[in-house]
Amino acid sequence: MFRIATATALLLTGASFSTAADDVAPVLKSGTWYVDVRAVVMGTRYEYTFRKDGTFKVEITNDVANPPATGTWKIEAKDGKQVLVLDTKGKQGHALPSESEVSFDRAKNVLVSRDKGGAEVVLKFRKGR
Repeated sequence: MFRIATATALLLTGASFSTAADDVAPVLKSGTWYVDVRAVVMGTRYEYTFRKDGTFKVEITNDVANPPATGTWKIEAKDGKQVLVLDTKGKQGHALPSESEVSFDRAKNVLVSRDKGGAEVVLKFRKGR
């Protein structure tokens, strides 16, 4: 009996585990998300648009002209968490790490990205599609 219950629990956990990895994807694709990074005097805004085809674009706004960063994205389930994996083309920089745990805070309508060291980047919703 114990083995059957454990196997059932593992199957149920596995099912919810794979479903959880898809929870953030619709939110990411729903519009433009941004983060403002402040320096001593000037700041930089990073506006992320995650497309349904698995590509993303980051518009970088500050006092210097910047071409947009582009690349591909996907959500993976790792250790019971949703992980956003970004692959940028070339050596373009942006605010999010190439791999981070990501969650959606419905109460605040923000996406929270946490890198492996626990540092957080909070992305706010700017506009829908």
